Amino acid sequence: PTMGLTTWKGAPDGKILKSDTLVAKNYLNEKELSRLNRLVTMFIDYAELMAEDEQLMSMQDWLNETDRFLTNNRRKVLDGKGHISREAAAKKVGAIYEEFRKKQDEAYISEFDRQTEKYLKGEWP
Repeated sequence: PTMGLTTWKGAPDGKILKSDTLVAKNYLNEKELSRLNRLVTMFIDYAELMAEDEQLMSMQDWLNETDRFLTNNRRKVLDGKGHISREAAAKKVGAIYEEFRKKQDEAYISEFDRQTEKYLKGEWP
């Protein structure tokens, strides 16, 4: 119902705008954040042990160790920075948003309409 967005400018009751989809800020939920925190703690502990053992490490060594650490913890390691340009992503999201917008507009009830409905039901303060 929210195009997968967890937050947007008018969240949670406001409409999702096209500009919200271009600068999506999808935050981790509590479970995901907890898992990330544990992984980071494990990796920092590992890095501190390497430093205490006076292991000389280049940046490339750390990149390799990070990949190995993630693999050993059954996490997917992404290759490179990706290949989809910002323009291509914006075009795709724009098309998806247009379909979403039609459904959103059909179901949307404005704050004015909500307050009017309350007034008509005698629930106005």
